Amino acid sequence: MFGIYTIWHAPTRSWFLVYVLIVVFLTGYYLWRENHLRLQKNLCVTRILSHTWPIPDGNHIGTQYYMEIVNESEALTIHNIRVRLDSVEPPDANIKLPVTLHQQHDDPTTGTLLFLIV
Repeated sequence: MFGIYTIWHAPTRSWFLVYVLIVVFLTGYYLWRENHLRLQKNLCVTRILSHTWPIPDGNHIGTQYYMEIVNESEALTIHNIRVRLDSVEPPDANIKLPVTLHQQHDDPTTGTLLFLIV
C-alpha cells in the first residue's frame, strides 16, 4: 500500500524511515522465527527396555528401565539436559514420581545429572 502511494506522491523522509524500519523488523522476525522453530529441542523416546532381578531378601523384585531417547530436532547436539520422569501410563503405585533419570553407566551419586544428547 505504501509502495503504491509513493509512485504518485513522494513521502517525507520521516515516513520513509518508519516504513523502512517496519519492513526490516518484519523481515528479520520471519527469518529468525523459521530457524528458531526448526532448531527447537525435540526429544523422542523410541524404545523402553526393562531388566528385572530378585533382591536377596527374597521378598522383592528389582526392576530397571532403559529408555532410548533420540534427538529429532535439526540441531546436532542438545547440551545440559536434565531429564525427569513425571508420569507413567498406566499408573504404577510402586514408582514414586517424579524420578530424575541419568545416562547409563554414569554415577548419579556425584550430583552431575546434566548430559548431552547427540
